[in-house]
Amino acid sequence: MNFIYSGSGLPSSEAFALSLFDSLWQGAFIVLCVWCFRFLFRKHLRVQYMLSVVGLIFIFTCSIFNYFEFSFGGLSSLVRDSFFNAWADRTGLLEWFYVFWFLGAGLFLLRFLFSHLYLKRLIGQSQVIYNENWRSTYENIKLHFHLEKEILLLHSDRITSAFITGVLKPVILIPSSWVSGLSLKETECILAHEIAHIRSKDHWINLLAQIAEIIYFFNPAVHILISHIKLDREVQADQFACRYTGAP
Repeated sequence: MNFIYSGSGLPSSEAFALSLFDSLWQGAFIVLCVWCFRFLFRKHLRVQYMLSVVGLIFIFTCSIFNYFEFSFGGLSSLVRDSFFNAWADRTGLLEWFYVFWFLGAGLFLLRFLFSHLYLKRLIGQSQVIYNENWRSTYENIKLHFHLEKEILLLHSDRITSAFITGVLKPVILIPSSWVSGLSLKETECILAHEIAHIRSKDHWINLLAQIAEIIYFFNPAVHILISHIKLDREVQADQFACRYTGAP
C-alpha cells in the first residue's frame, strides 16, 4: 500500500488506519467504564442513557486525538511503537484492515443512504393527519412538554408501527389503520411516546449512532453502546408517556 505522508509524523493513511485499529481496545475500555457507572446509577435511567451516549462520543474523541498524534508526531511515536500497533504493522494486518474498513464502511454508508432515500420517499407519499382527536391530543401533549418546535404528523398505509424520522425537520409517522382505530387513551400513549423522543433529542442522538455504526462497523464496543442507547431511549420515552397519561 502506498501511503501519503503528511507533516512529520506517520503517513495520513497509516495514521487513519491505526486510529481506527486502536479504537478496538479503547472502545473495550470505555464500555467497561460505562458498565461500571451504569451499575452505580442503575436506578437512574436518564443517567444510564447519557453514559452510553458519552461513551460513544469518547470513542470518536479518542480516534480524532490519535489521528492527530499519529500524523503530526508528539506522543505518536510512543503509541506507534506499542506492542499492539507494532504487531499489526509487522504482520501486515494494518494494510488488510485499511482495505477491509473501506469496503465495510462503504457498504454501511450505502445502506444508510438507501434508508434515507426510502424514508424521504415514504414521507412524500404520506398524508397529514386531520383527525380531530389526534390533532387535539397532539397539541395538548406539545403544550405539556413545552415543545414549541413544529412537527409534522403524518400517516401512511405502508408502515405497521409509529416512529419519528428527520433531524432538522422531525416527522411523526403513524400507520393509517391507527388513525380511526384507536381509543383516545391509546392515542395519548403513542403521541406522548413519540414526542418524548423529540423532547429528549433522540433523533439527533440516533444520527450520531448511525454515523458511528458506519465508521466503527467492525467495533463490538460501538454496537454494545448503540444497543444500550436504543433500549434506554425506548424505556425512557415509555416513562414520559406513563407520567403524562397516568396509565403505566
